[in-house]
Amino acid sequence: MAITFLWVVVAWILTIARNKALNLYRKNKLRRNLAENQAKEEAILMESTEEYSEILNTCLKLLNSKKRQILTLRLSLDLTHKEIARIMDIPEGSVRRNYSEAINTIKQHFSKEELV
Repeated sequence: MAITFLWVVVAWILTIARNKALNLYRKNKLRRNLAENQAKEEAILMESTEEYSEILNTCLKLLNSKKRQILTLRLSLDLTHKEIARIMDIPEGSVRRNYSEAINTIKQHFSKEELV
């Protein structure tokens, strides 16, 4: 009877050990899958960033220096038209017009290229 009880305890301990090993395997497999997915997402993000950078450079080349500067100040630094006018020492209306023309130039270019 003592031997049977001992085998039951041993079987119970082995079952626990097997289940722990399976849980650890599944956990590591999940971690590997997460790491692989994260690496794939990072690669896609890098491709998107490079593509975005190329598009941005193309857009900026379409504009003269004044419009490029206004667009950069507005979009990169999130300055208002009034603040840009003060910085560039030009009327606010000119800033609004140049900004609008810059946006329209870019829209027209990309509608021709069928990218927008």
